[in-house]
Amino acid sequence: MKNVAKKAILVLSLLMVSGFLMAATTGTLALQGTIAQVLAITITPVSGVNNNLDLTTNNTNLVVGAVQEVSNSVTGYKILLTSANAGKIKHTTNAAFLNYTARYNGTAVTLSTTAQTIFNQGTAAAYNTSKNFDISYTGQAAATLVQGTYSDTLTFTIQAN
Repeated sequence: MKNVAKKAILVLSLLMVSGFLMAATTGTLALQGTIAQVLAITITPVSGVNNNLDLTTNNTNLVVGAVQEVSNSVTGYKILLTSANAGKIKHTTNAAFLNYTARYNGTAVTLSTTAQTIFNQGTAAAYNTSKNFDISYTGQAAATLVQGTYSDTLTFTIQAN
C-alpha cells in the first residue's frame, strides 16, 4: 500500500510540475463593442410660415423648415425629397395652382413626384446637422386665384449610401 501511495504522490507531483511548466508568461484579452447604424431625419417647420403662406406676395428664399440629419453610416448617407404636386401649391378641390421652386441648404432642388436625391454625404463619419429648406414663388393677385386652401406635401427621406 505504501508503494501505491508513493506512486500516487509521484504522479500528482509530476502533474503539478508539468502544469506550472505549461503556463504562459503572456496572455491576451479581446475587447469588442458594436455600434448599431443610426439614420434619422427630423423636419421642423417654421411656425406660422410653412402653413400660412401669403400667395398674393412674391417670396424669395423663404425659409419654411429645417431638416435635422443624423447618421453614423459607414457608407455615408443621402437625403431624398418627394413633392406630392411636383412643385405646385395646388388648390385642394380645384385645378388652380401656384408654381414654386425650392432650395436645400442653399442649393436648388428638383421637385418631383418621384424621389430625388437632394443631398449626398459620401463620407463615412458621424453627422448630426441641421439644414434650412426654403421656397420661392411669384404671388398672384387674390382676384386671380380661386378661393380656398392651397398646399403641397413634401416628404424627406434619409438613406444609407
